Amino acid sequence: MPKPLNFKQLQKKWNDKLKASGFEDAEDNNGNLKVWHNHLYTREAAPVKLKAKEEYYRVAGFFLHDYEFETSKERKIWELHSEGKAFRTIGKKVREPKSEVHRVVTRLKQEMLKMYARQSDDQ
Repeated sequence: MPKPLNFKQLQKKWNDKLKASGFEDAEDNNGNLKVWHNHLYTREAAPVKLKAKEEYYRVAGFFLHDYEFETSKERKIWELHSEGKAFRTIGKKVREPKSEVHRVVTRLKQEMLKMYARQSDDQ
């Protein structure tokens, strides 16, 4: 009776069979996508999302200079956010948990929307 194959040997055997048949796996051996692509998304949504993101961070930069922050830490959190830094990175720099950074940024986004909505209503 043949010796049973261990998982890696069995996986290699089937991967070789699939490859020989012309099959190309979209995932690597760890289950991660080798290449992410969606032509519809790339062609239609990506330019719109990119433009919206550019506009958001442009306005966030204005808000950094127009708004009177309650604390210097709050201002630093917004400054880093307006530069596009991740919440985890901001948290490390200001020594606050990511959840606190998220809470501050969420509140300040609302303030930004109110501030600039009022200004556009006044014009």
